[in-house]
Amino acid sequence: MDDLHNSTLWNIGVQRPTVTGMSADTPTTTAIADLAYARFSHGFTDGQWDEFFDLVADEVDFAWPTAPGAGRFTGAEGREEMEQRFRTFGGDRRMTDINVTARNVSGDTVFYEDDSRGVMAGVPYHGRHCIIFTVRDGLVIGYREYVAQASKQCRARRGDHRRLRIAARKMGNQSQPGRTRRTGGSRTRLAVEITRVRSERSRCATPRKG
Repeated sequence: MDDLHNSTLWNIGVQRPTVTGMSADTPTTTAIADLAYARFSHGFTDGQWDEFFDLVADEVDFAWPTAPGAGRFTGAEGREEMEQRFRTFGGDRRMTDINVTARNVSGDTVFYEDDSRGVMAGVPYHGRHCIIFTVRDGLVIGYREYVAQASKQCRARRGDHRRLRIAARKMGNQSQPGRTRRTGGSRTRLAVEITRVRSERSRCATPRKG
């Protein structure tokens, strides 16, 4: 673990994150967490996850915040779920810029806040996250994440999803007694809007970078 001496990062640039130095004679909880976070960020930018998972215990308390698959997983299942989710990032779903805005330490737990940008399946992404590592015996044994802000594109598309639901209700109301029947042209426009929004919905990713 010689690279612990180069484990502090507060600025992660385009492509591969850059890591600036930390000097320590003995790896501390914070130093290990910093190294894990650096490798974690490398995974999101270039898909190289093996080095990160070298620092993860075989049994992990893992909490994933977003659908699909949101939930908490423990033990060997936690490790398995963690790998399944993270190893999908780094290709066409990747971060290009990760800026750490804060770090706090509480006992064996280290909190990182970041402001990140990237591309998720062709859609520009901008999100703010809180990443939490718990470290014990030199390994990450716990992971939690909170997503504070989704990209403007995804927020706008969620607005489209609301419009889709409204359009669907309007179409359903046409068959109800006492409702004003719409013309064929209005029905066609509503159908086109629903098709468009459904297509946009399939392109909108909301990661945890999850």
